[in-house]
Amino acid sequence: MQPTCARDPSDEDLAGRARFDHTAFTELYERHFAGVYAYLRYRVDDRASADDLVATVFTQALDHLDAFAPDRGPFGAWLLGIARNQLRDHRRRRARWRWLPLDWISDRPGHGPAPDAALELEQRREAVLAAVSGLNERERDIIGLKFGAGSSNREIAAITGLSESNIGVIVHRALGRLRKELNREEGRHV
Repeated sequence: MQPTCARDPSDEDLAGRARFDHTAFTELYERHFAGVYAYLRYRVDDRASADDLVATVFTQALDHLDAFAPDRGPFGAWLLGIARNQLRDHRRRRARWRWLPLDWISDRPGHGPAPDAALELEQRREAVLAAVSGLNERERDIIGLKFGAGSSNREIAAITGLSESNIGVIVHRALGRLRKELNREEGRHV
């Protein structure tokens, strides 16, 4: 008799079990937290908002597990769809209220890289964010899903309703524009 090899349950299996077993949902959370957080952090200005949005995404997912249909796409894509909707709602609310997030205040002295390295890192970060802000909303969203959430072109296509090849073209062109803008900026600072 050969020993059976235990395999991890699929997201779809876990989602089915999570309706009555919260440990199954915990496993889904652990599998997908990093991607959802990275996507949202990529799209919002401050950590606190990203943290709040991630909490809302997983609460919505838990509350609406019955709406997940594996035949319409993978669980991760479904979660990122919820994240996109929460992001839209967040931006609508934020447009009405403006405040200075506490994240914008520097960390206490002595923590982190040396001042010159921190300045260089911050300048690069600002240059990248400025270049990304020059993209249109669809491109920013797709770049956020691709590099922030680490989604494949197939997953992005399932989330956005665009074709997989269209996603590839959009990513390629957006990266070309970003590269061109960053090279132009680097030339100005030399």
